Amino acid sequence: VATPAQPPVGTEAALAQTTLRPSLGLEAPPPADSGSSPGVPAEGDAARQATPGASLTSHGAPPPALAPQQSAAPQAFAQTVLRAPAVAPGAPSSRSLPSTRALVLGVSGVVLLLAIGGGLLWTSAERTARRQLARGEAVAALATLRKAAPKEPSADFLALLALAQHAASQHDDEWSTLAKVPAAALSGPAEELLEPLLEDFMRYEADGTLRQVLERVAKHELRRVRRLATGDTSDLQWAATRVLDRLLKEQGDLVDAYVAALGSKDCWRRGVAANRLGELGDDDAIDPLETLKALPRGKVLIFDENCGQDEAAAALQRLARKKK
Repeated sequence: VATPAQPPVGTEAALAQTTLRPSLGLEAPPPADSGSSPGVPAEGDAARQATPGASLTSHGAPPPALAPQQSAAPQAFAQTVLRAPAVAPGAPSSRSLPSTRALVLGVSGVVLLLAIGGGLLWTSAERTARRQLARGEAVAALATLRKAAPKEPSADFLALLALAQHAASQHDDEWSTLAKVPAAALSGPAEELLEPLLEDFMRYEADGTLRQVLERVAKHELRRVRRLATGDTSDLQWAATRVLDRLLKEQGDLVDAYVAALGSKDCWRRGVAANRLGELGDDDAIDPLETLKALPRGKVLIFDENCGQDEAAAALQRLARKKK
């Protein structure tokens, strides 16, 4: 019986190495030299067999599979994930929540920007309204101020609004606007408010709201009121005199103030001044009263016109009785 031909010694080992090396990531061995004898391994094969893991074992079994080399980056990532604290499902990450300090700073910044913007808007509207008032455009100034009116207007804003209302002859609104300003807050705008309110007081002395507002303003400008009351005869001089007398209840400068008012061209003012001088009872008023009493009277149809002469005569009689 014919025996099947056996492969040369070493052929199975070489075949196994050729088959296993690609799967292990190893290079295939170079072909044996043609001069090699069958069954005798080549020098390169012998060298590779001497290296552990480079060839079959001595028993012809394949060497154990080598674990592929792992990168350091995935290992570091895995360690980071394992060390990270657990987060409940649906809960926001701590990194996504703004810190309290950052939130406060953000809100403060927004408030500051709004305040600056509101201040710039008010400053621009104030300049525009003042230019319009200087040109006599009271209605336009009112429109400018109402458009820029803040939710909580300052004393300066209300004062300027009242000036515009005064220029537009909206006196009831003017006094109501100033009545909203606390007395202490009128110290700043009192200087420019005094004369417009004195003008109102000449015609509307009996109005309660006007009297309340003017009294507050006059207390902040008391020296100026006294100076106006003792100055030259004028509308402002008369109004200042009445403020000192009726609102501030001052007696010191009243005699000089009412004596100055005796020279007014307004007959009603002359009569009121003469009566008050008689009530005050100061002898310094006698000569001015005599001068007014002696003034010639005008004629109205067939009647003599009284322009303070009768009141001067009555005041002189009162002063004479006080001397007795």
